[in-house]
Amino acid sequence: MSGILKIKEEKGKEDIFRFIFSWGMGWEHLSVSLPNRIPTWYEMCRFKDIFWGEDEWCVQFHPPKSEHVNNCSTCLHLWKPKNRPLPVPPSILVGIK
Repeated sequence: MSGILKIKEEKGKEDIFRFIFSWGMGWEHLSVSLPNRIPTWYEMCRFKDIFWGEDEWCVQFHPPKSEHVNNCSTCLHLWKPKNRPLPVPPSILVGIK
């Protein structure tokens, strides 16, 4: 599934996001890009909640340089394994609730 979405931010400006949602080889994958900048953390959180539930985990990987691939400098990716749980740290290691 792929498409283009216009999202109006609270500041009143409109951004055009391109996205691709795919699944294969045991992974669900979402890529999100804009024409002139990288999506923000807040924007990626909104897309994560659209394509997965608010209570689901997914990740953004930071691979070693030898495995790094960058076909679009303004694109970020989220990943979730399909048939196995994603190992996650206890929340106390991230911060105090």
